[in-house]
Amino acid sequence: MSSQEQTGIRDLIYSAWHREDSISRFIGLSSAKQMSMQDIDFVEYDYSKPIIFKEVGLDFGQSYKDVKLLLKTSRLCYDFKNDIYTPLKIPVLAVLYTPSDKINKYVNHKTYRDGLQKKIDEFDEYGGIRDIENFRVKCFYPEFMQHGWQNLSPREYAEYLCNIRFGK
Repeated sequence: MSSQEQTGIRDLIYSAWHREDSISRFIGLSSAKQMSMQDIDFVEYDYSKPIIFKEVGLDFGQSYKDVKLLLKTSRLCYDFKNDIYTPLKIPVLAVLYTPSDKINKYVNHKTYRDGLQKKIDEFDEYGGIRDIENFRVKCFYPEFMQHGWQNLSPREYAEYLCNIRFGK
């Protein structure tokens, strides 16, 4: 992911096309029901090496976020040089966030306004992107990092990511 937002657009066309009601028109309902897909929200990386897998969503009080695919992916990696699967042991996080009433004054709002349609009140009435009030984070892997759901402020969450990445 680039360090700056490029377009402000999150396209849902492919997601809708791949759903069974849509794709079944080409392959039949029986096959469509077997065409499972999950978008992987975020992979934090360092020099092309994955460090953290994250499934991210809006927090509306839910106690569950599906990370099964990320768990399987984090535990295996194909080593092309030696032609074997090897463990990666990459942390897998479910990250839920609560939007703030304040705008995030540290982003380029024009990029987002030009590319993104209003969906769940991302913008305030002046076109600013809302900031984040709170995070709920749960680590699913590796086991030694599992502590159930943690409520973290934005600063605590940023520090949590640094601790995983840099061991600080």
